[in-house]
Amino acid sequence: MHLSQINTFNFRQLKNFSLALNKGLNVLVGENNAGKTAVIDAIRIVLDTNSAEWVSLKASDLSTSETELRIQLKFEELSDHQAGVFLEHLTNEKVEEGVEIAGFYINLIAQLTEHPYKKTQFIKTEVRSGVNADGPVIERDIREYLATTYLKPLRDADAELSAGRSSRLSQILGSKSSLAGDVDATKRIIEMLTAATQNIQNDAAITLVQEKISRLLETLTFKNSSFSPVMNLIGNIEYGNMSETEKTLALKSILEKLSLELDSTGVKHGLGYSSLLFMAAELMLIKQEENQYPLLLIEEPEAHLHPQLQLKFIKYLSEENQQLQCILSTHSPVLSSKVPLENLTLMQEGVAYPLRKGFTALLPEDYVFLEKFLVLWSTNSGQ
Repeated sequence: MHLSQINTFNFRQLKNFSLALNKGLNVLVGENNAGKTAVIDAIRIVLDTNSAEWVSLKASDLSTSETELRIQLKFEELSDHQAGVFLEHLTNEKVEEGVEIAGFYINLIAQLTEHPYKKTQFIKTEVRSGVNADGPVIERDIREYLATTYLKPLRDADAELSAGRSSRLSQILGSKSSLAGDVDATKRIIEMLTAATQNIQNDAAITLVQEKISRLLETLTFKNSSFSPVMNLIGNIEYGNMSETEKTLALKSILEKLSLELDSTGVKHGLGYSSLLFMAAELMLIKQEENQYPLLLIEEPEAHLHPQLQLKFIKYLSEENQQLQCILSTHSPVLSSKVPLENLTLMQEGVAYPLRKGFTALLPEDYVFLEKFLVLWSTNSGQ
């Protein structure tokens, strides 16, 4: 399955916008305010993302003076499993006489509406299937199945990979296709941390501090207080006595204490390599989620990356990861000059101009010349 078409109406500068997409890599290039980010945000808003970041519509997302916007995404070439997931939402379309294919349309309709009881406005949204948005309402679990992986521009890779509540790293490891799906590994890790907790609690220095805290607590409460403060990592319940919910929470607590670093030296590395480490972790998660829809959205991957690292990254996306659909926006002449014209889309003033064959007036031999020219131009411009 792949996202084959995006249509928008009154969404930011994309007032009446349409773009056909490749199965694999799609690179959006253009000047500032051309609509590149709007294309990626439109997809994010409809499908949501795998990160903990909340994505929602705002009044400023409506084109000037408009009160309604629509975003439509079309998916094609569904597998049998995916057709089963979306069965009641499929649309049969005739491609030639006697031949029909099943397509899946997801439509977001949003209206700026007056609150019936308050003197305020809010955005009322509805998500439906069907080529004319006349199908059933699309359930939340289906949208979660389609949730995308999003790498935002100027990302703080160190923060993304640091320990913390609901950290991205804990989400990656906590996936059922990763560590959380391995029962033996889960048992082993929880037992190690439970034993470590008990050892820490029994340490003389820790015990002394706990006793001091306990005596101070007694002076603040009542002498017969039954409290006995302890320090722990994940608690004292033995693995065999934990319920499934307690095991899940214990593993989550452990994973949220982990961070991912480039090496064990403790030396702080540059933002570029940290950014690549974060991208590698995200790409690993996409590969693991074999039954999910693999769509990757990336804004300005050139941020913090040396041109040579940019080239290695784009090579991976275009040549070595054929099963992944990626929509990427960039200002980098290095990236855009190394991507085949078939994968490039020029954006200008909210209009898309795909450069692949059939969408331009270029002859086949023109493509060969133009691609060579772009490579030479990028080299001679000192990039």
